[in-house]
Parts: sequence; structure tokens; C-alpha cells
Amino acid sequence: MLNALRNIKSRLATGDIKSMTEISAAYATGMPFALGMSFETMVKRFHNPEQLTLNDLLTIADISDTEVELVIAIAIKEAKKNYIKRDISALLPDENLSI
Repeated sequence: MLNALRNIKSRLATGDIKSMTEISAAYATGMPFALGMSFETMVKRFHNPEQLTLNDLLTIADISDTEVELVIAIAIKEAKKNYIKRDISALLPDENLSI
């Protein structure tokens, strides 16, 4: 596990990791235990990084001895790609109505 965590740290530091799934794939058998979640939950969250909690991101940074900002940047960049904007136009006041 130590080699896998060193690998993750090195790849994060050099910008080689572009997605959260690359982190989970690096040590799939030990990562869920280290994060305190089931394998299924890990796969779901790492494939949908918008579902990762702040605690998950802090733990990933902690166990890989990496700056949390690097982990957060990857998660946010990937989550933005998956994000579907909500249409709230029906909730906004009609601009043609006078108040």
C-alpha cells in the first residue's frame, strides 16, 4: 500500500492524474478501507466526483501526503464536466411584470 500511496503522491504532484478514477484505480483494494467506505461507495464517488464529501477529499490528501488543493482541483474540474445546470427560470419573477 505504501508504494501505491507514493505513486499517487508523485502523480498528483506532477499533474499526471487527471481524474479521480485514476486515484482509486491506483490502489483499488486498499483505498476503500483507507477512506472508510465500501468498495461500491468508492467506485460510485470516484466516478461521480461531485458526490465526494469534503471529508473524502481531506482523507485522500492525508493518506497520500498530498496538498489538499491538488486533490480538490482535480475533483472540481471533473465534477464541473459532469454537472448539469438546473433551469430555475420558472422560479424567477417575470421581468415584464411591474412590481
